[in-house]
Amino acid sequence: MTDKEAPYSATSVDVARRAGVSQSAVSLVFGGKAAGRVGKRTQEAILHAARELGYRPNSAARTLRSGRSRLLVLAVPDVSNPYFAAVLQGAEQAARPHGYSVMLASVRDEQDWQQVILDALSSRSVDGFLFFSIYPPMEGVHTALRGKAVLIDASSRELPSLQLDIEAGVRAAMMHLLQLGHMKIAHLAAAVEAETFHLRHKAYLDVLQAEGLPAKAAYQGRASFTIADACQAAHGILDRPDPPSGADCSRGDRLLLHPWQTSHRAR
Repeated sequence: MTDKEAPYSATSVDVARRAGVSQSAVSLVFGGKAAGRVGKRTQEAILHAARELGYRPNSAARTLRSGRSRLLVLAVPDVSNPYFAAVLQGAEQAARPHGYSVMLASVRDEQDWQQVILDALSSRSVDGFLFFSIYPPMEGVHTALRGKAVLIDASSRELPSLQLDIEAGVRAAMMHLLQLGHMKIAHLAAAVEAETFHLRHKAYLDVLQAEGLPAKAAYQGRASFTIADACQAAHGILDRPDPPSGADCSRGDRLLLHPWQTSHRAR
């Protein structure tokens, strides 16, 4: 296709002409700066004209002008976990009405912090971060993240955080297993040094103690976010002469379900 045949793309000038307003008004609306500066009816006229013309603002140019990308990153320890797909969906539903997009990123070690977080901050390619069960590993990072990050399922004195009632969830799961008649319950946890996993383990132990049941070390295992490690941890518990009949699997331990199901089918 030659340049003459290339499809025409509407510009902000075209939108302004169609709506009968100035180009600066169009820029304010699509730059998210219309509040108090552009009337409601004028905003609606601009958006209507943009839809008619098929106008899409140049995101790269908008980022250069405003210094904002309107992109948020949901950083999680395991992007393959379906649980985080649901979290991402909820984050997107909340962000879109405000003109933001959300992307999912895996952050497991300090190398990931440099490539995913610090590089994004320095390049201004990301406006903010949602850290799910992840805590900044270096004190200096807190200053760079101030005003640009929220911790979820974690706590911090330096950054705002959202605490989940994860202990109540573990207690509910344990009581469900007990009501089904399981008296020998394993705890399969993620090998991540995060507060949330320590709270889950404590809730597991508290329920056993309250019910007068022993907390056998042989029924407790940890595994990293790999299939091989998860299978090894699960079989280490299940391939015993007196295996547990039920298990409390912390988030991230969905990988342990396969060896668990396989072992029970074999019996």
